[in-house]
Amino acid sequence: MAKYKSYDYSQSVLLPVSFEEQLMPGTLEFAIHSLVETRIDRSIFDNRYENDETGRLAYDPKILLKVVLFGYSRGLISSRQIERACKENVTFMALSCGEQPDHSTIAGFVSSMKEEIKLMFRDVLLVCEEEGLDAYIPDKRFRRRDPRFEREHRQRQRRTDRLTLADFEHQEERDEYRCPHGEVFRLQVKTAIADGVIYRGYRSDGKGCKGCELKARCVKGKKVKRKHLMVPVGSVLGNWSKAMAAKIDSEKGRRIYHQRMAIAEPVFANIRVHKVMNRFTLRGRIKVNIQWLLYCMVHNIGKLLTRGPKYAFT
Repeated sequence: MAKYKSYDYSQSVLLPVSFEEQLMPGTLEFAIHSLVETRIDRSIFDNRYENDETGRLAYDPKILLKVVLFGYSRGLISSRQIERACKENVTFMALSCGEQPDHSTIAGFVSSMKEEIKLMFRDVLLVCEEEGLDAYIPDKRFRRRDPRFEREHRQRQRRTDRLTLADFEHQEERDEYRCPHGEVFRLQVKTAIADGVIYRGYRSDGKGCKGCELKARCVKGKKVKRKHLMVPVGSVLGNWSKAMAAKIDSEKGRRIYHQRMAIAEPVFANIRVHKVMNRFTLRGRIKVNIQWLLYCMVHNIGKLLTRGPKYAFT
């Protein structure tokens, strides 16, 4: 007759667990723990709570942020999944330091940090810069400034031959512009800012555009009813867009930027396939933006794990 090991569910077992030892250096959970503890300012959440004298103690925002980031890195984007992991998974237990926040607390924390997420995302980017991770923001106009594409740009200009601001006559007394066909553009917006550039906006009713032989060079689209003219008049101090354009136009930037076509797609593959962050669980532009920035934080912390040993091993 076969013999089997006996078992008894009524027995008690004491399992000593050190939370600190579960966060092994060189792992993503250790990088998240180290970065949040040392670089995220908890005081940015203080205004959300009114329990200085009375009321229940709140969960530490650092604890909630750690379990959310690590949950997203493991494909757990539901607050109920993260709640369950904090009760069953020893790594989540270590990150939460034994706390067990429920799903409503986790969901409320994520969906309500409209302003805080910008500061935390900025702090992570600053750490990336300190660790020597070079970053370039996509610039769809870089070919126009790069002399290597001058011939291509010149051919495109010959094909389109579009009107420019120099083709419009400015009447300073009335602060109006007149197109080559005689259509008048009157001031509509005194100040508008786009990409760090300050514009004045002028508009015409478009009636004179009908039958104009220059319309194809002036207006984009056949159903345009009203023509707008945006005139640049200055730039915002600390224009980051111009600073990034200057970085891309540098010798090093031009040497590196052409690699973007080969390295842009792996970023989305890492986020959507490897980390299974392939959908948004929140609704509305603001909440979706919060969740997207959290996804990007997970990706950037992963970069720090491989290229920033300071937060991966210390």
